[in-house]
Amino acid sequence: MCIRDRIHQGTFKGEKLQFNDCIAAPDGSFLAGTFYPTNVLGYEKTGKLYRFYPNGNVDIVSENHGCSNGMGFSPNLDYFYHSDPAKGKIVRHSYNNDTHEIGNAEEWYEHKDQGGPDGMTVDSEGYVWSAIWGGSGVIRIDPKGNVVEKINIKIGDKVSEGDLILTVSEESKTEKKEKIKWFDRKTEKITKKTATSNFKI
Repeated sequence: MCIRDRIHQGTFKGEKLQFNDCIAAPDGSFLAGTFYPTNVLGYEKTGKLYRFYPNGNVDIVSENHGCSNGMGFSPNLDYFYHSDPAKGKIVRHSYNNDTHEIGNAEEWYEHKDQGGPDGMTVDSEGYVWSAIWGGSGVIRIDPKGNVVEKINIKIGDKVSEGDLILTVSEESKTEKKEKIKWFDRKTEKITKKTATSNFKI
């Protein structure tokens, strides 16, 4: 694979950025959030959500995130969603498809059970599918912020999700295993095991 050009060089105003999750916006800009885990870097630092434009400009959309994570746009492009599992919340921004402006955040969903909302996708009906990190499942949330469906994942204790292709993560003190699985909503079963990766910690 040949990388022709970099969106960003990894620092902004002297600050080294460590990205966690990202998404392309409808106008061609690129949204990416930072996360600085204390168990890896050894210091406390909050994350930010950055927006990178094709012309090289950079905006900070929001700050003070424990873990900037899953993002998605509603099908009608009225809203932009952004999750923070450290706070157990998903916020919703207004989005103007004419000016491409992302508005201020409003608290849209708060997860009160075990774990926190992590990776996400938004389906064609405008429902948010959110993987629950540390909660062994994926939830479907309606546009009003109500959970209408939950898929329990028994394999492993953590899960990240995209369009019901699930990445199940199992961790120990020395090793992390990630398995990609396919969930069939009709049978409510894991039907395919597509890949396994092992990572030494």
